[in-house]
Parts: sequence; C-alpha cells; structure tokens
Amino acid sequence: MKMIHVKPMPGKVIRNPANGFKKLDPEGEVVPKDEFWTRREAEGGVVITDPDALPAPSIAVSSPVVSGDDDYDNAI
Repeated sequence: MKMIHVKPMPGKVIRNPANGFKKLDPEGEVVPKDEFWTRREAEGGVVITDPDALPAPSIAVSSPVVSGDDDYDNAI
C-alpha cells in the first residue's frame, strides 16, 4: 500500500485510527493512503504530502564511553 505523510491543519485535532486514535503529531506522520485520510484532506483537516519528499531525519550520534581509572573498571 502506498504511504503518505499527513499533517494536521493549524488548529485541527485529528485522531489516527492506526494507533488507537491517538492525536496526530502536529509535525505529521507517515500513514497508509486510504479513504480515511483522503476524506480528512477533503474536509480540510489535514494536508497530504509525499513521504519521499520529506527531509531525512537527523540522527544523533553519541560518543562512545571510554573507561578510565575509575572504580567501575575494578568492580567484581
């Protein structure tokens, strides 16, 4: 099934039936393209965009933990 990105219009609270009818994230979510979301768009509740056109999410990279001369190295 084709996936789409839906974002609620400002001031609208839209529930997502795919996740227990929790509120749709204000930044939008990727959902299957179906009649539910097509109707929400027609009613003016959401904007539908192509998920492939979204920028890639940034991934935070943490530094590895380097052990030193602390007591943790000597623990039993």
